[in-house]
Amino acid sequence: MAAIILGKNLLSKEELIEFAFSELNHRGLNLAQLTDLTTDAAVQSSLSLIRMMKAERIYVSTKPAITNTPAPNR
Repeated sequence: MAAIILGKNLLSKEELIEFAFSELNHRGLNLAQLTDLTTDAAVQSSLSLIRMMKAERIYVSTKPAITNTPAPNR
């Protein structure tokens, strides 16, 4: 399984519905608009992460690390 899931929405449909009807929804956005915004945010955050990884040469390995440490003598 990949260590990073690109474009993954971090809010569930239930959380979006709850926000849509809360006082925090100052702009009065409907569920479709909120879904579009969260999808765009997920993609943008993934692209930013990719840019940072390329700039810093940070790579996330999905393979387990193999060490060449010899076994202790008994």
